[in-house]
This record gives sequence, C-alpha cells and structure tokens, in this order.
Amino acid sequence: MKTDVFSSRAAVGFVAASVTVGVLLAGPIATTLFLSIVSAVASQEWFSQSTNWRQEKNASSGSGVKTLSLIVSGFVYLIVACGAFVWLHYHYGFWPIFWLTCCVVATDVGALVFGRAIGGPKLALKISPNKTLAGLMGGVASSVGISLLVVSALAAWCPDISVNYPAAGAFAAIFAFVAQGGDLMLSFFKRKFDVKDWGTALKSHGGVLDRIDGHMPCWLLLAVVMLVGREPPYVW
Repeated sequence: MKTDVFSSRAAVGFVAASVTVGVLLAGPIATTLFLSIVSAVASQEWFSQSTNWRQEKNASSGSGVKTLSLIVSGFVYLIVACGAFVWLHYHYGFWPIFWLTCCVVATDVGALVFGRAIGGPKLALKISPNKTLAGLMGGVASSVGISLLVVSALAAWCPDISVNYPAAGAFAAIFAFVAQGGDLMLSFFKRKFDVKDWGTALKSHGGVLDRIDGHMPCWLLLAVVMLVGREPPYVW
C-alpha cells in the first residue's frame, strides 16, 4: 500500500470532519450557509460534467429528454440531501450529524486501507476498479468501531443519555453500506460521463462532489430514521 495515498486520504477525511464539527458547533445559521456553499459548488460540478455529456450525446443521437431528466434528477438529489443535513442539525443538534460524519469518514478510510492491504475480489470492476470486497468489509468494520467510540464519548459527556451500543454498531454498519453505495452510484455516473473527477475544487482530490458522494445518501437515510424513531438510532 502506498503510504502517501493513505496519508493523503486520511488527511482529507480528518479535515472534512473537522470542518463539519466547526460548522455544527457554530450553529444553524453557519450550517445553512456552509451547506448552501457545498450544494452550490457540487451542483455546478454536476451541471458542468452532465451538460458536457448531454451535448455530446445529443450530437450523436439527437435525443435530449432522457438526458435532461437525468441532469434534473441529479440536482434534486443534491439539494434534498444537503437540505436533510441542515434539517437534522436544526432539529437534533450536534451529535447525530457528528456521529454519522465519523462513521462515513471511517468507512472511506477503512475501505482504502483494507482494500489496498488485502486486495482480493473486486466489488464493482466496471464501475470502480479499485474497490474490493475486502475494502467494503474493512470500511464496515471501521465504521462500527468509530461509532462505538463516538457513542462512548457521548455517554461520558452526557450521562443522562442512555446509549444503545448494539444499535449504534448495527446502524453504523448499515450506514457504511449506504455510503459505499452512494460512492459507487456517483462513480457510475463518472464512468457514464467519461470523467475522472467531478471537479478541481480540492486540487488532486477532485471536486466537492467527489468528497460528499458517500455522505449524501447517509444524510437522507438518517433523516428518514429520525423521522420514524424521533431520536438518534444509537439510543433506540
């Protein structure tokens, strides 16, 4: 495994988590402004790459309705996902989003570490050749581990909160699978649009959309879980 690749990915994950923590602690207004910027940049990346692909496709096939529907659907997905993040923070505060962010970042870093260290069967060769089943399971294990650490810190920080450790582990595993699914979905569209990265906002790490691809479906799922259960899944 290339140490520099791991260090770089880990550093980006740490910075992303740190920025998220800072924004969440700053309050709902800061969170809304931050997510507005994130969604604007990500939308621009989606628009740029998808419209370039649409122009090429229309030039060869003359069909525009399906491609336009795809572009619009991408916008809706982005806006609703970012809106779910803001809604979660506004109604439930710091800890649920912090917990989820840690789980998704751990999934990403764990998948990279275990995937490169172990190798083995590919997860989705045609969509993302570097992803492996070992990486997927390593990402899930990492998510579960960090979830238990975070809720342990929560229990120590807020003794009046009754933490459900089995639920925290189980939901962390679920969100790890969802995060990997979100990553693969956006990788599929990168293949479809014939691009390596969504943008260059983060230099060698691609665009904003490259960094939040696994987070967005998790924001949506956590919003649904909270609507149903009325409280974070780690206290169910």
